[in-house]
Amino acid sequence: MTTQESYCLSDLLLVKRQNTIEPFSSEKIFLSLYRVLDHFKDAVDRASYLTKVITNKILSQISDSQITSNDIFNIVVITLSRYDNLAAKKYSANR
Repeated sequence: MTTQESYCLSDLLLVKRQNTIEPFSSEKIFLSLYRVLDHFKDAVDRASYLTKVITNKILSQISDSQITSNDIFNIVVITLSRYDNLAAKKYSANR
């Protein structure tokens, strides 16, 4: 049996949202993706995969331990538009 170790991003990365700062949550991204991918039967698997892709993109683009919610939004929209145009439109409309 193998194990997979990972770090807790909420301890390492903070999100600036208007006048507040909150811990990063990949679960929030997953839930948002799951909702906009609901037209696929395997929406859970697709949302899980895209959450990992988007999280990696976020980590590669930060220079310190903070990112803005607008930057996250833009990364998600760009990634979704390359993956599924309908999902990207649904995500953008729900902002």
